[in-house]
Amino acid sequence: MTEHQIKPKLVNSMTEHAAQRKPEKTVKSLTKLLDKVRSQVLCTHRPVLPLILPLLSARSSQAVRKLLPTADPYLQPGGMIVLQQPVGAHERIVSIEIHAPYSD
Repeated sequence: MTEHQIKPKLVNSMTEHAAQRKPEKTVKSLTKLLDKVRSQVLCTHRPVLPLILPLLSARSSQAVRKLLPTADPYLQPGGMIVLQQPVGAHERIVSIEIHAPYSD
């Protein structure tokens, strides 16, 4: 078992409800997160993906851009997208993993 001393920070504008009310604020918040070019995790919901995927695409290498989902539903329930943006990459996302939930 591993324990980390990481405290999550809630970014209210990234919630599903806030994104529906003020989508421009959601995009602005993600822009600020990506501009930090540091290790971070963003957890949001599928209804927010149409707002954030274009920004992620614009910040991605061409190879990553081709792999980002483009049609709704963007992910299965419980699925996730992992993007890597290394320090010094000039705000470029350089790799992608898309994980589907396990089901048997």
